[in-house]
Amino acid sequence: MRLPVPKRLRDLSLRHKILLANFLMVLVPVLLIAVLGTLLLAGLRFTGTLRQAELALLWPERGPAMAVSYAVSSSSTRRAAA
Repeated sequence: MRLPVPKRLRDLSLRHKILLANFLMVLVPVLLIAVLGTLLLAGLRFTGTLRQAELALLWPERGPAMAVSYAVSSSSTRRAAA
């Protein structure tokens, strides 16, 4: 049983069909990963598992400096323990 193909797609040249297929092979996985990442982060935020408040108490800087200071202190702690 063959699925019906719209006439516009059937009339495309082979070059355009291959270009469309390549574009979709890149676009679909990127969109899936973006949607899954967004859902995961939203789920963590809404369930309270994303602990930004605790990190803000430990490192009182605001904005992106907090993430940098957290990464630096974490790596220096690992180096000191080794």
